[in-house]
Amino acid sequence: MLEVRKLSKYFGGLPALVNVDFTIAPGEIVGLIGPNGAGKTTLFNVITGVFRPTSGEIHFEGKNLVGLKPHDICRLGITRTFQVVKPLPKMTVLENVMVGAFARVGTKEEARAIAVRELEFTGLLPKRDALARSLTLADRKRLELTRALATRPKLILLDEVVAGLNPTETEETIALIQRLPERGIAAVAGVEHVMRVIMTISQRIVVLNYGRMIAQGSPEEVGHNPEVIQAYLGEAYAET
Repeated sequence: MLEVRKLSKYFGGLPALVNVDFTIAPGEIVGLIGPNGAGKTTLFNVITGVFRPTSGEIHFEGKNLVGLKPHDICRLGITRTFQVVKPLPKMTVLENVMVGAFARVGTKEEARAIAVRELEFTGLLPKRDALARSLTLADRKRLELTRALATRPKLILLDEVVAGLNPTETEETIALIQRLPERGIAAVAGVEHVMRVIMTISQRIVVLNYGRMIAQGSPEEVGHNPEVIQAYLGEAYAET
């Protein structure tokens, strides 16, 4: 479904991504891990058209994405969440999700119907009339996910979706992510921490370090990769 080939992004002379290669299949959940500054958010920005790559190719369902605007890429079926969530604070939860739905539909009635369905899926429907600014961090992150789902994606890029959440909130979010393939939605979950969780939910792991892909494979393969252990997981993880 998604093919990334020899993807590089430089800011001046600074390499943020260097020759990154990977694919995503329909309905697949892929973990994207790496330390702070590894290039995870930059990769999401390049895939979604925020940044143009310096070189390389990105194809989604056979269509070249390089040079397309973010809203055009969204309409093709790729959406994302952001590490720092910024809902529209003076709008209700329902209205925030309707904004996402307008990427696909043109009437308030259609947008409202989509928003209600997605709020029910993520468990936020009881708070649909609350102002977004009144939500807890966990609910703001859930709202971000709901708004992304309202764009009817085939692939969703999740940037640090569990950052700042307590263990219970993390488990609830992970449970939502695990249900995405039931709806035919693939996901790439980019995380810096919470390794146990990402190893559990991911069918495959891609590891970035200083913008370079140093490994990819099953959670077991990545968890025992000496280069990944040295660069990121640490010996303490390997010994557990």
